[in-house]
Amino acid sequence: MVEVSKRGLTFYFEEADPARCTFSVAYEGRGDIHLYLAHKNTGWEQAAATGSSRQQWTIWRKSDFEIEENHDENTDVAELKQHAIKRMAIFFSLILTPALIIFSSNFFTSMLPDVLENGYLSLSILERFNVTVYPFIMLGILNMILRPWMYYFRLEGS
Repeated sequence: MVEVSKRGLTFYFEEADPARCTFSVAYEGRGDIHLYLAHKNTGWEQAAATGSSRQQWTIWRKSDFEIEENHDENTDVAELKQHAIKRMAIFFSLILTPALIIFSSNFFTSMLPDVLENGYLSLSILERFNVTVYPFIMLGILNMILRPWMYYFRLEGS
């Protein structure tokens, strides 16, 4: 792998001698130098990185032979990676929970009682749209809060 597109969705490879490699994707937040140095010091080679200063993602590459030699040092990298994932989960929770509370309180205190009292067909088109779309927005926000936590607990269990 030689390059990643700006959005991180396309990977570019060049043909080379066959070798088994392991890739690791690390979320470094705002360019966490400690995580970067931990990877570098344990023999990982930086394959690609995003250019964003707010959410830095780095893809690291290492041959399988080197991984077996440095097993203890890789444990430190795994702990740093887990800590970075936990920070990301906390960040998403702190940012998105107020939005979820606002949408939920608006839906459950004003929209839903009006629908239950007057019926769905008595609402205007805009109100019907809001009553239909709000639950999907709330589920989307809840999904964005829970996914980093599920990833964190999956890493913690392994």
